[in-house]
Amino acid sequence: KETAEAVTCSLESGTYGVDTVVPVAVRFTGNVTDVQSSEENPIYISMNNGGKAYFNRIDPQTGDLIFDYTISIDDSSIDKLSYVGDIVIPDGCHIKNIYGTEVNPSLPAADSETPMGKKIAVDLQTVKVLSVTADKPAGYYKKGDVINITVHFSGKITTADEARLNLNVLDSAD
Repeated sequence: KETAEAVTCSLESGTYGVDTVVPVAVRFTGNVTDVQSSEENPIYISMNNGGKAYFNRIDPQTGDLIFDYTISIDDSSIDKLSYVGDIVIPDGCHIKNIYGTEVNPSLPAADSETPMGKKIAVDLQTVKVLSVTADKPAGYYKKGDVINITVHFSGKITTADEARLNLNVLDSAD
C-alpha cells in the first residue's frame, strides 16, 4: 500500500487573512492516480482549529494530492495552522494507486514548530465588506425618509460606539 510520506504547503511562511485558501499537499510513496470524492461527503483532512481541508485535485506535475483549506473568522484562536489525524475517506469515496489498490490514509505527525513545513498564522484584522443591502428599492426619497442599510463583513468587527456609514449625496439636475 502507498503511504503518505510528506505534508507540505506552497504558501510562504507568514500571516494570512480571512478567505485565504491554504493548499495542503500530500505526497505518497508511489503514484496515486484515482481519487473518488463527492461534494456531499468529500475526502478531507482535519485541521487543528476544527476546520477541514477538502480534497481538490491531483497535481499533474508532482502527483501530490491537493487539499484546500479556507481561513475563516473562526480561526482566531490559533497561532499556527496545522493538520491533525489522518485523511478521512468517507464511504463511497476512495484514493487508489496506479494498480487500483487503496492507499493507507495515515499521515506523518505534524511538526509542532513548522507544521506543513511552514509557519502559517492568521490575521483577523483583515475584514472586508461582502455585501451592502437596503430595505427599500432604488428610487427617489424625500427629506426625513429612513432607509435601513445593512453591511455584511467577512468577519466580526467591533466598534467603540455606534457604527456610522458616510454617504455621498449627489445633486441631480432633474
